Amino acid sequence: MNSRKKILIYIIPISAIILLLILSILGKSNENSAFGVNSSFAFAPISIPDDQDFSVITLEGTKISKNDFNGKILVLDFWSSWCVPCQKEGPILSEISKEWKKRNVEFIGISVWDSKENVENFIQENQIKYPNTIDENGQMTVDFGVKGIPEKIIINPDGKIIKRIIGPNTQISLEKILDDLTINLIINNE
Repeated sequence: MNSRKKILIYIIPISAIILLLILSILGKSNENSAFGVNSSFAFAPISIPDDQDFSVITLEGTKISKNDFNGKILVLDFWSSWCVPCQKEGPILSEISKEWKKRNVEFIGISVWDSKENVENFIQENQIKYPNTIDENGQMTVDFGVKGIPEKIIINPDGKIIKRIIGPNTQISLEKILDDLTINLIINNE
């Protein structure tokens, strides 16, 4: 085989891969999305009991459980410091959690297969004030049927799991979800 044919055998597949990568980067986008954080996250059916109970030990050593948040909307955020979409989402969740705390929405971060040092650095860098824990052996992640990170499970004020959000969020997308939930709760309680 001559050298031109050898070059073509390698260049054509490599060119195709590069073209696909460029097309995926330049693909579907809107003003609400940023590189690494998409706004077309997925909603998935809840496959675990909607009243799944849990308790965790926070990084500060405090034991908290779902019952500590009765009467509030609770957002469980499954994440990891090594996850690039989680890194993009960290400052967004930090800001939203501060704003929505006034509206009876609480957050708990559950880091998956991560080291305490990396988790603490991530929390400090992003000025995260809500409780966090590390799911060292992945049991809580399995119990809640988490399929990937980041993933959020939202629990209503009665302690029932009402929504699962797979994938990263922008500030606008997550606030819209929380707006819709709080409005629906107000309407349903009247």
